Amino acid sequence: MIITPLNFDKAIQHIKQTNPLFVDLETTGLSPYNGDKICGVAIMAEEETYYFPFRHAIGENLDQKYFGLLGKELCRPDKIYIGHNYKFDLKFLRKEGVPLPEKILDTMIGAHLLNENEDNFKLKTLSDKYLGDWASSEEKTLKEKLEHYGYDKGDIYILHPKDVAPYAEQDVRITKGLFEYQVLHLKREKTFDLFKEVSKFSLVITQMEIYGMKVDSELIEKYRWEAKENIDRVCKDIRAMHGGDINPGSPIQLQRWLGLKSTAKKVLENLKGKKIKEKADAVLEYRSWCKVNNLYYSKFLKLKDENDVLHPNLLVTGTISGRLSCSSPNLQQIPRYSNIYKVKDVFIARPGFSFLEIDYSQAEIRTGSHYAQESSMIKLLKSGVDIHSATSEEMQIDRFVAKTLNFSIIYGIGPKTLAKNLDITEAEALFYLRKYHRAYPGFKRLSIKAEKTAKNRRFIKLFTGRRRHYNCEKAETYKAISNLVQGAAAEMLRVSINRIWDELDRNKIRILLCVHDSIICEVTEGFEKEAAKQITDIMNDQPWCSVPIKSDVKVGKVWGQMREMEL
Repeated sequence: MIITPLNFDKAIQHIKQTNPLFVDLETTGLSPYNGDKICGVAIMAEEETYYFPFRHAIGENLDQKYFGLLGKELCRPDKIYIGHNYKFDLKFLRKEGVPLPEKILDTMIGAHLLNENEDNFKLKTLSDKYLGDWASSEEKTLKEKLEHYGYDKGDIYILHPKDVAPYAEQDVRITKGLFEYQVLHLKREKTFDLFKEVSKFSLVITQMEIYGMKVDSELIEKYRWEAKENIDRVCKDIRAMHGGDINPGSPIQLQRWLGLKSTAKKVLENLKGKKIKEKADAVLEYRSWCKVNNLYYSKFLKLKDENDVLHPNLLVTGTISGRLSCSSPNLQQIPRYSNIYKVKDVFIARPGFSFLEIDYSQAEIRTGSHYAQESSMIKLLKSGVDIHSATSEEMQIDRFVAKTLNFSIIYGIGPKTLAKNLDITEAEALFYLRKYHRAYPGFKRLSIKAEKTAKNRRFIKLFTGRRRHYNCEKAETYKAISNLVQGAAAEMLRVSINRIWDELDRNKIRILLCVHDSIICEVTEGFEKEAAKQITDIMNDQPWCSVPIKSDVKVGKVWGQMREMEL
């Protein structure tokens, strides 16, 4: 039903009386922070579907006063709102003045919990697979209408509401159908409560995205020009060495010049000989300056909003482990600080706030030791000694080798990969592995047990009840130990973030970003030490784990200039 001023009151009364509500937005684009707006709102209340048009280029739209009235019904604290990738919708709603609700459920998360090995988690793909081909019938009709006018799906707002309403209303019907299917299977797997917890986590990361990370635009511009000047300088140096014109961005031209079959980074780094090494170093420097300019500085300037804030997309369903992935831009892959890569310097705390970065120390080693019940390693971890030095002494090997083994063994590393990582022969790598397993046999036992469980039961279970499924070829059972350990670390951080959201003062502590095993927060100036204590108390409180969990804290006004904080 398309809602007009004449039937708005009747629709809103029904929506007020219904719980839960299934919601889906149509928008003018994908970014609420760069000018895109809500075009229409589809809602399913019980068995009735409604479409509220607001910004269609043609046809009758509702006045914005009606959006205000509808918005009040989309953030009631006593209601549950269900959507697919609902985080996307929530950001648009928040941008237009609708507060975040307190309770959501997301069918994209439900799909991920039931089978993290899906080819993708798009609504239509899942609905066609689990509900039947009828689910995407309206999408085909909509595409035909768009193509008739020479548009694509991103131009949906150009169409008349009567052309969009059947498609939008079908989406909320599909969402309801998926939800009902998922509830049945989540309850069978005893993960329905986990579904609620992870949906809540999605609500928290929505707020994290809305806060975003503030950047210093003037400094970005300065670094960008520095990068361009150095690109020009290194280009001239390379052309001088070449003795003529050459494009240092062309692998084929570089291969001819250097006489190499490959100009991959590792090949260039390992070249011997003064002359060729000088050439290779120039090429590597050129690539680094290009990368820092194109992948970071220029992209940041393009993606930042009018307040110089980057709002990355944090995705709960982007990895098999449940660990967050990040895009647009990817702030989880900011490179280590160097004379070229000064990227972290451009991220600044807002006035009146400081950054806190709290990082789990050796999370995988600790969770892996718990699952393995590796008594010797547990003893070292409980004693507080440097475990890499202790392992080095125990095994009579170099500390770097010991550290590599400690961090690799819980991922089920084999001699071939270890040999490559340490630049040694496979025979030497096998010798180190055998020696390590004699010193710490629990990890080998865990690896065998996890793989056997994965093969026989077709899943392994984490401490929260989350399952890692082995139901297709890409879910390789030999990786079960790695999946268990990485999954536990990811769950540990997720549970902690939910607790921080629930238990601590959100006005003084803002969670902004997750980077692997760490969280970055903005906290009120003068409250840094107290906030750090409160956050680490929550993060380290892991009663399920028999190994003590430890966190390290850094503080500062600039991400690239953080200093360690002692608690």
